[in-house]
Amino acid sequence: MDPYRLRGHAVGLSAVIGAIQNANQNVGGQRLFMGEQSYDVRGVGLLGARAPQVSAERDIENIVVAELKGTPVRVKDVADVDIGYAPRLGIVGYDDQPDVVQGIVLMRYGGETQPTLEGLHARVEYIRQNHVLPPGMDVEPYYDRGALVKLTTHTVIENLIVGMVLVTVILLVFLGHTRAALITAVNIPLALLVAFCGLVATNTSANLISLGAVDFGIVVDSTVIMMENISATWVRTEKGP
Repeated sequence: MDPYRLRGHAVGLSAVIGAIQNANQNVGGQRLFMGEQSYDVRGVGLLGARAPQVSAERDIENIVVAELKGTPVRVKDVADVDIGYAPRLGIVGYDDQPDVVQGIVLMRYGGETQPTLEGLHARVEYIRQNHVLPPGMDVEPYYDRGALVKLTTHTVIENLIVGMVLVTVILLVFLGHTRAALITAVNIPLALLVAFCGLVATNTSANLISLGAVDFGIVVDSTVIMMENISATWVRTEKGP
């Protein structure tokens, strides 16, 4: 706003604000009935809706604020129209840096984690090598899903090996039968193999939910129960009633 031009055209600040608000209002036009259907009619008073940013500035400049002796006084006669900065809605801090720019990369539904991460890392490296960012700025990842997936996969493998060893030792201690313990322990990797074949056949990704569902404890429970029953029956048959 230019106070000197406002005074020269005898226009107040409230008049300019009111004119801009009135020129940007949405107006309803009732309904248009066509057979069994009806369409809502409305006038969208969005400045610059016809074209990009340049049209918005032109639309605001041509808004009529007042009339002075038969001559319309427009916004451009009392003010300079320009597109300003968008209002800031938040702030992100990282470690000892009070203000950083945060970006989150979302994987598409049904995508695979490892190829997506490889493509993302290659793109970040391309940005660094070609100095796409302004001087002094860099892309620093602080949360990588790949580490979580590797940790989960390592946990599944560790539970598989430890579970086989523990099941074998416990069956040897309680049943005292080496062959029964080995049969039960071998069932763990075989059952997991069948479960992974099901994941591949259904094109299910190896994520936290699918890997967590393949639990050797659930798989081996029925085997342990059956092996205990078979061993007990064999012992009773061997020793007699």
